[in-house]
Amino acid sequence: MILRKFTSTFFYDSKKILILFLFISGSLIIDTSFGIIPDFITEFIISLTGISLFIFISLITILGILWLQNFVSKDNENIISKSKYLANFFLMTKVINYILIANLIIVIICILIFSRYSTINLLITNNIMAIMGSLFLTILGLKFIKWYISDRTSIILLIYGGSFIIFAVSFFFGYFSENLYLLDKPIVITPSIEVKYPLSDGDPFEFFYDIYTYLIDISLILFLVGSYILLNNYLENVYRLRLILTLVLSFFLYFIVNLDSYGIIETPNADQSLFYYYIIQNLGTVAGGCMIGYSFWKVGKRLGNANPIRKYLIMTSFGLILIFIITQGTLIMTPFPPFGLSSLSFVIIAISLFNFGLYATAISLSQDVKLRQTIKLKTKRNINLLSSIGKAQMTSELQRAMSDIKTIVEKEEKQLEEKTGIETSLSAENIQDYMKQVLEEIGNSKKRSKET
Repeated sequence: MILRKFTSTFFYDSKKILILFLFISGSLIIDTSFGIIPDFITEFIISLTGISLFIFISLITILGILWLQNFVSKDNENIISKSKYLANFFLMTKVINYILIANLIIVIICILIFSRYSTINLLITNNIMAIMGSLFLTILGLKFIKWYISDRTSIILLIYGGSFIIFAVSFFFGYFSENLYLLDKPIVITPSIEVKYPLSDGDPFEFFYDIYTYLIDISLILFLVGSYILLNNYLENVYRLRLILTLVLSFFLYFIVNLDSYGIIETPNADQSLFYYYIIQNLGTVAGGCMIGYSFWKVGKRLGNANPIRKYLIMTSFGLILIFIITQGTLIMTPFPPFGLSSLSFVIIAISLFNFGLYATAISLSQDVKLRQTIKLKTKRNINLLSSIGKAQMTSELQRAMSDIKTIVEKEEKQLEEKTGIETSLSAENIQDYMKQVLEEIGNSKKRSKET
């Protein structure tokens, strides 16, 4: 009961959002970082402090998954019930999350009681992440593309759809190929087993690594373009330049910390240099993702508590940042304890947040576009009466005409909300402002016609 009450108000309390964000994200960043460099800090991670830290992060992961799952499913039942896609999606993610939690608990118990764990547990998480994570992203991408083909109201859908499918392909091969390294490891991992970066000859996925970086780049560029177009709909002109700069800088930062992937620089050979290189690369990539997520967060915050899009943009932001953090993790080093496992166990709930937030935002925006089309059509039909708008005093006829249009639009708005369960972001004031904008456009068009 307390959990449900907290989640129902959480997304309208900036302080609580910030606290949870920093707590979960910080824990997962530590987890992914230790999973990348365990061969440099072996003595620490096998110590009591290291094992305690692993268990602490694992517990945060379990509680975080359950909390976020409760928020998404319980507070959005109306939306989920009206969409077969969302209903099936959340049923699948719920089952998968329980499997990942159970797998993580088994690892914790084995470490505490037997001082060992099995690589089978790592293979379970790695394959769920690779297969189900890429599947969910592919379905979302295809959903957006199909939506664009049937409606064609917004190019955002096509851009996002392409981005998700390309990323899903990279995501699948990138993590599924790690099975080869995990299968070469001993089936039982103990503190005495040497931690070293695995080398595998005859990797069947080797051909893919040459294009992996470029596929990620294409996916990221498409996502940034789509995000600018999407967020631009909710921003005033004064903030649009800031949005462009933030998105461009995020890609520039990602590019800079991954220069070795393009063959521009070589990976350092010295152990100390390599240690710092991995840390900087990990944190730099995460920082770039945080900048993109912050853009969604900031726009959502500017909309105010009353705007339904606020919650969806914050959910998208939260899921997006978590995805950037999680995808820096790996299990191929198989350290004891297995740092990186908690982060990868979080991937499905992160994709769930991102999926729901962006999907709901896209639906709301699509509804806004349809309503604006209705406003424009009705306004043009009443142009003779409404042409006097902007004068110091409105006539009763003008007020009545505007009221009639508002009534029609509000009725259509209610029908769309009942159909999807998602509110639009257009208020009565927005409707009137857009009517004025349409009339100004018509007036300017007439002036240009007379001048020519």
